[in-house]
Parts: sequence; structure tokens; C-alpha cells
Amino acid sequence: MTSFSRAFTACLAAALVIALSPAWAQDTRITITHNGYTTGGIAVPAGVFLHCRSAPTCTSEEVVSISVPGCPGTYAVNVRTTVTGLHLAQSSLQGTIVTGVVFPGGCTEIFQVDLNYTYTGSWNPSTREGSITIVGPTCNGCEGLTATIPATIKAETVPPPVFPMTVTANITPVSATASAQIQFRPQDVGSSGSVYVFAVAPAGRVLGGRDPGVITVGTALLEKAGQKADSCVISQVNAAGQLVAVTGAQLQAYLSGTLSSQGAAVSILNGTPTPNVSGATFYVGYGSSSSRMLDTGVFRNAVLVPGNDVCPMLPSQTSLWWNPNESGWGLNLNQQGSTLFGTLFTYDASRAPRWFVMSGGRMGADGITYTGDLYRTTGPAFNANPFTPIGAGNVTRVGTMTLSFGDASVGTLTYTVDGVQVRKTVQRQVFGSRAANCLPTPDSRVASTNYQDLWWNPAESGWGLNVTHQDNTVFATLFTYDSGGRDVWLVMSAGARQSDGSYLGELYRTSGPSFNSTPFTGVTATPVGTMRLRFSDGNTGTLTYTFNGATVTKTIQRQVFSSPPSTCN
Repeated sequence: MTSFSRAFTACLAAALVIALSPAWAQDTRITITHNGYTTGGIAVPAGVFLHCRSAPTCTSEEVVSISVPGCPGTYAVNVRTTVTGLHLAQSSLQGTIVTGVVFPGGCTEIFQVDLNYTYTGSWNPSTREGSITIVGPTCNGCEGLTATIPATIKAETVPPPVFPMTVTANITPVSATASAQIQFRPQDVGSSGSVYVFAVAPAGRVLGGRDPGVITVGTALLEKAGQKADSCVISQVNAAGQLVAVTGAQLQAYLSGTLSSQGAAVSILNGTPTPNVSGATFYVGYGSSSSRMLDTGVFRNAVLVPGNDVCPMLPSQTSLWWNPNESGWGLNLNQQGSTLFGTLFTYDASRAPRWFVMSGGRMGADGITYTGDLYRTTGPAFNANPFTPIGAGNVTRVGTMTLSFGDASVGTLTYTVDGVQVRKTVQRQVFGSRAANCLPTPDSRVASTNYQDLWWNPAESGWGLNVTHQDNTVFATLFTYDSGGRDVWLVMSAGARQSDGSYLGELYRTSGPSFNSTPFTGVTATPVGTMRLRFSDGNTGTLTYTFNGATVTKTIQRQVFSSPPSTCN
């Protein structure tokens, strides 16, 4: 076997691949998932073969991190993929998959090779799903690696990225080089603005990272158990190739001027010593000022430099997530530090509403994956007075939940309930002009006028309210219990701001297919009352709702379960 073959099969077996920046520009996402195969004598377990966007030619460019067994450190390199033949109006598919990869040959040599695959299969234009057989790869040095790979293929509608961006990176254990080509949004072309490059990095790797007054934006996750997690700070690389702490308002522009339709070429790292920036995630964005860029979320994660600890991806995942092809169920996420709190609202086999909670999703070593136990709870009736806080006897573990975000607005949800596994693509739900942009904050939120968050009454643990706030409308999902103590959820999907500053809307109870139904169709909604939210300040408020004739009034406050929490706008 050639040195490339050894490196290639070793990389397949190592399974350390961190995709950070797909250069997606269309609204059709193609996912090819293989069923497991053997190549070069190594068994590759079932998993995602690739993601890409557009059709009939589907393209992606991702920066990935790979490790080679027996070699120190990791490498961040480009993976460029082109898929042809995706004629999605036809009943059969046939085409090629070409993936250009830069691989380490041993521990020091790096070289590029194109992996060539062919595929054939069937396609259902109605369900936008199909089955294909992939054969390959063929390449110079791939002798003995060709395999027949059974796979499924699926097309989904997803939102476009904030702005188009293509990243090129070559990061070895010694030096780091990365650049990006960005395109400005059509509405921004011709305006004056600046382009910024910045990083979020563990404080111990940043000059001034632990000085008094430094703004932290999260907590780094350590690979080694028992070590104290470091805080994450915003930083930029100085002329000496070192990370220096800055506030959002202190960011230095990479370039300034009129934003052209030609876009801009941006240097992110230029031969920077890798140990100086290990564990840092670099971002590229633009705006009329650095504060405006951060406030409006016009930035994208570009490349993660491998390291022993990593910071969460920005912006925060605090939002309402859904699959637009399966309206009627959803997922509220609240991120604080490296912990993700997820509340899934869906249905059981009898079409009754059911909700599950992952209260402690922990960030993985890649900074973009969160996993935790999934629970179902019982409790007092929604209108019980007093509402006795629930205890261990009310909580049942039903499985696990994992969320992975290769893109800031698109993720993959995988969860199990009593042994039944469900896998969904999810995206931020937008019902206003844009989804709220949420960033970690060390500051008080008492003056905040955006109320997107998880709310509760700390004296009545066991129920809660997720609020999603866009423009002058709030989407509120109430998680509580019926008169028999069974979990039930209610939704105010269009709470409109009133002249007195409160938010008022109709309250619904819905029914739908079982959580694992395919296809997921037939959801119905029944009005059961109204809901009003009145906020006395950015941290406290009053919830009043009517459910089947019973009126309930509760004081509520933002729930804080880790540090730092997020603020949204």
C-alpha cells in the first residue's frame, strides 16, 4: 500500500473531521448518508458521506480537521466537493462525485489529490429522497481502496448563509495560513463599510486575555477531564502573530471603503505560528462599524485551528428551530457558555402533545456538537396553586439528544426516545424580518428590550416558557402539565406588541403524528384561550394565560443555568 493509501485509510478510521465553513449559496441542501462500507481493509461505520448545496451540480467547500494515528497534532485543510447529475425532477440519478483533498503523507508531507466517485440510483421527486450506490474512489494512489457504498440521498430547503464565503486553509502543527473570498449582500453593495477578521479563543492563549475588564463570550471545553475550563475572549492577531484581547468596539478593520459587487479577498492567517492560535475559531464579517456587525450578526465562522480546548461557535444557538417541511413540531434551544438546554415539542402515538427536555447538553471537543440525556417529566396541573416543584420521581430518562451545527443557521438533530431514533435537519425559524442575533454577555440584561430566552418561576421548578422574539412579535411555547399530571405544551405563535408594551395573542393546543412518523403530516391546531406577556424590565415579567376557561397568572424571570448567558437583538 502506498503512503497515500495508508494515510487515506487511517484518516477514514480516525473519524476526526470538523466541518466549519461550507460555502453554500443556494437554498437546496443535499445530504448523502452511507450505510457503512469497507475500504482498504478498514470498516467505515454508517454516517454522513457529504453535505452540499444546489442542483443539478452540487458544490461545497469545507475546512476540516484531520488527525493521523502516530503523528502529533492535527491538520486543518480544505475539502472541496462537486456532485453532478442531480436532476431532481427525474426518477433516476446518475453522476459523479469529485472531492479534492489535501492529505498529510506521513507526519510532515502534505499533498493534494482528487478522489473520484461515480453513483447511480433511484429518486422520488415527491418525497425528495432516493437510494444510490456509490463506487470509488479512484485516484493516483488509491489502489485497493475502491468500494461499493450503499447510500441514501435527500434534498431539503434551507436558508442561505448570511453572505457567501469560500475559505481556503492549510494549517499544520507548525504554521497556519487561511484566507476567504466573501461576497457582500445585494442590499449592502454600494454602501460604506469595513471588513473585520476576529477570533474567539481561550483566554490563556490571548495576550491580556485575563486582564480585569476583559469581555468573556463563553467557556472553552477541555479535552482532559478534571481541568478547569478557560474563559473565551474576542481577540485579533497582531503583527507578531499573537492573539490580543479586544472588545467588540475595539476591533480593527481589515479593510474599509465602498462595498463592491466584486466582494473582497480577506487574509485570515498568514503563516502564523499554530501554537499561538491553537483552539481559536476565526470569523469574517462586515458592517458600518464593528459594533453594528456584531449586533446584526453579519459575520460567519471561517476556520477552527485545532487545539486542546475549543470555544463555542458564535452566534449563540439560543433560538427556535424547526424543519419547514414538517410544520407542527419544533425545538427551543437556549445556550449559556458551553451548555445547551433543549426543549423538544412534538406528539405521541395517540397524536397528543408531548415534550422532552435536554437540560444539560454538553459541548463536544469540536465546539459545534452538543450531547445530553433526554427526559420526560410529569407534574402538577398547570393551574395548581400552589404549584409544587417537581422532584426526581417526576423525571424519567427516555434517551439522548445530539445537535451538530456545521452552519450557524442549520443543524442536525438526532435523538432517541425509548429506543426509537429520529434524525432531522433543523434550521432557525424566521417569522419576522430576521432571526434575532444572540451573543454571550457578561452584562446585566435588565435594560434589554428583546426577550428571547428561557423563562421560569424559580419557586415552581418543572414548567417553563420559551420566548422567541423577532421585530414586534413573540412566539411563546409553554411547557406544563394537564389535570392528570401528563406533559402538555401550548403555543402562542403570533403574540403582537400592544400599545401598552405587552404582547398578546391567541393560545393553541395542537395534535399531530407521532414524533417518529415519516412523512410527518396532518397537524391540527385548536384555539384554547389567550396569552399575554408583560415585561417590567429585561429580566422579569408577568405571564397571564387562559387554557380551557382557567386563567393562570405567574411571575417569570430569565432562567440562568450556566455562564455567560446570551443577550439577543
